[in-house]
Amino acid sequence: MIRIAEHAIFGSLAHGGDSALDYELTLARIQSATGWPKAAVDRGIFGYHRLRHLPRLRALQDETKRLDIPRLRAVDAAVAILGSEPDPELLALIDDYLVNLFTPTRIAQELPGQRAITERLHRLITTHCPEVGFDEKKRKKRSANANGRELQWFDVLLGEDGMAGLQFSGDRISLATIRESVRTTAKELKTTEADAFFKLLAGEVAPEPTITINVFRPSSEGEGVSAYVPGFGWTDATSTAILEDLIARGKAKEVDLSNVEKQEVPGYAPTTKMRTYAEARDGCCVYPGCSRPAATCQLDHRIPFDEGGPTTPSNLFTLCQTHHNLKTDRRAFYVPDPSTGDIIWLFSDGTYAIRQDAGVLRSQITPVNPRWRSSVEQRQKAKDRAAEFLAKGHALLDEYETTHNLDHYLRAIDQLEREYDMEFPFLPELPWEEPLPEEPVEGPCPDPLYDVNPEGYTFEDGNAMLPA
Repeated sequence: MIRIAEHAIFGSLAHGGDSALDYELTLARIQSATGWPKAAVDRGIFGYHRLRHLPRLRALQDETKRLDIPRLRAVDAAVAILGSEPDPELLALIDDYLVNLFTPTRIAQELPGQRAITERLHRLITTHCPEVGFDEKKRKKRSANANGRELQWFDVLLGEDGMAGLQFSGDRISLATIRESVRTTAKELKTTEADAFFKLLAGEVAPEPTITINVFRPSSEGEGVSAYVPGFGWTDATSTAILEDLIARGKAKEVDLSNVEKQEVPGYAPTTKMRTYAEARDGCCVYPGCSRPAATCQLDHRIPFDEGGPTTPSNLFTLCQTHHNLKTDRRAFYVPDPSTGDIIWLFSDGTYAIRQDAGVLRSQITPVNPRWRSSVEQRQKAKDRAAEFLAKGHALLDEYETTHNLDHYLRAIDQLEREYDMEFPFLPELPWEEPLPEEPVEGPCPDPLYDVNPEGYTFEDGNAMLPA
């Protein structure tokens, strides 16, 4: 009933050719009718408006009302990175993929959640368009070495106590490297991660020379291809290049997690590689409707260890604390489908639900979703286009360093970025200029009323009076 109501409110926005639709009036009309806050109405407007570009998904939604606003908003946000003039062929591919994704093939099959939709679409889009594989389309500031890292210091006021803080942002590989370094140090010192972080930055301890980052990358595709970093997601063009550099210099190790699938240990505790594999496979808690990230979940022995269940990835699944307890209390049990990766949950009241696979390994280790892979020709064309953009940008920067004509360079690089819908990650180095001499400092000007009084002013009660 809720989805039917949402479709009745926003459904017309998915149809028609009224490109000049007044956003503010539409927003005000729906807010007035529903009493919903602006942010909620905004998500509905743009979520349904996106269906104008996805006719097959629009037809499915008109017929079934299957998608709620959060899922439509996830689709809208993912497709938005293609820009204002997306490739019609890629849009058709996305449209077909989404229709297949949201069309159940079994009774009680759960729809993928927002996180799964975002990750799958991002993977699909960046596979065909690696040049848009960035976390943000436009960044506020790009550093000269093109790694996108930024460090900010700030004050924190908590009541009467004053504290200070720092914020570091960067690519996924850089953050994953820092995280592993902090975790490794904390384990060695038997202290908290916050204390280990301080000791590393303050120089009290030396970091490990090599930090192992467990990443998944299809073994059949090789170097230069996006990799999955547990806890951070798929790498974009920048972080993929950083990962390759770290591997080449021996500062990081690539682990083919697909080889971990059949590993087994005799004890109860799984290995780090097993946990990483399970997190990448499941994506989030495998309970229906739960979107808690797998990296923050517990590993559950589906067949309990004390009942003979082995410690191997096929018997280990990620469950949050709440749903782990539900399963442990025998109020529910789950059975994974080895072919599709879907998980069938059986409940104590006799009902069941199907959790659709939300992870990232399934499309790589089984052929159930070939649409996620692009042909060699498609990938080559995309990589050539990105390489051409960078080459032209470097040529313009070389010209600027010779002529120092900043206005010409800014106009040219802006035109190039608009043409390719990309952002050149290098900033021009401004030439040094002789600073102007300091202005001479003169004494204060005399006040004629109070200091010199050349006109013979008289004063009454502190006020200046004209001469009689």
